[in-house]
Amino acid sequence: MSKPQMVLVSGWGQTAKVLLPLAEQLEPITAVKTTSVYDLGQAWKNAGRDALSSADEPSHYAQQLRVSELETQASIVLGWSMGAMVALEAARAYPKLVQRLILVAGCGSFCSREAYPPGANEASVEEMRRGLVDAPEATLRLFLSNVYRRSVTRDELAHKTSQALDLDCNELDRGLEYLKTRDLRPLLPEVDQPALIVHGQLDRVIPVAAAGYLHEHLQRPELHLFSEGTHALCEQYPQELLELIRGFLADDEQPFH
Repeated sequence: MSKPQMVLVSGWGQTAKVLLPLAEQLEPITAVKTTSVYDLGQAWKNAGRDALSSADEPSHYAQQLRVSELETQASIVLGWSMGAMVALEAARAYPKLVQRLILVAGCGSFCSREAYPPGANEASVEEMRRGLVDAPEATLRLFLSNVYRRSVTRDELAHKTSQALDLDCNELDRGLEYLKTRDLRPLLPEVDQPALIVHGQLDRVIPVAAAGYLHEHLQRPELHLFSEGTHALCEQYPQELLELIRGFLADDEQPFH
């Protein structure tokens, strides 16, 4: 029996490399591929497409995910952070191509909205956008320090900041625009794939209450919280995530489409 195909999508300010520790853990049970929202955005731009899309259609990130990773075979999609938002979009827009969802440190809306407090202030996102222009190193270092908290050393944080500085700031800005404006809450009840929601209770980027909101509004959710988990669960707990995913995929009560 062939292994199921899984696509891992990392979030804002990251490359697919951060998912390699988890991908290595998953290789015995899945045919795994990695990408990032940055890579998806760059691929879309390099193809000469318009990055703008209306709120009632999938974002260019979700559309590029379909083109790059989902057209050859239906897949399980694991999204981390902004990658989880893109995974949710893809599941709603292309249900025959997304068999199951694994949402790591995800949310239905990155920014707080009316009747939705667990999110960032839009003004703070705009401040980050200005910071990418005026002080990119300090802006990215602060963001990554909130992602990893104390789960990495100072040298590791400096290395990650250096890697982030190699990314195109215009593409990063487009990602922040997505995080500021995209609200997926109306889509959640229409996502009928089984969804494993994983979140850290110490997450400083996306509050743990956002995971509770997903659990309340998705049709077939399963929720697991890490009491010492940061936003960087894929790197912090790759072995534990493997065991959660193994159990999720083996659940006969939630068969594949």
